[in-house]
Amino acid sequence: MIPAYTPQQRQQLAQAFKAAKPHLSDQKFLCIALIAARQTDPSLTESAESEVMRRIRPHFHVGQWLTVKGYRDSNDADGAELLAYRHRWLDSLIAEFS
Repeated sequence: MIPAYTPQQRQQLAQAFKAAKPHLSDQKFLCIALIAARQTDPSLTESAESEVMRRIRPHFHVGQWLTVKGYRDSNDADGAELLAYRHRWLDSLIAEFS
């Protein structure tokens, strides 16, 4: 079920996703980047991680999700390609919630 976010919640999610952007290259995983952003700014919502996890459930990371969906070979170890995908996904989340 897709949550119905209020305008304020959407704004908070967008803010959290924007704050995670500079952390993504260092942290590699989107949820870890969101946690790192929240360590810098504790006012950021934890709901952003929940939204990311809801979208890839039951998988633990987007690389696994992409493999199961058939978009990526499980033997593909190209971390740069996955990181680029995560950046594109984060950009799309920012746009969606802004």
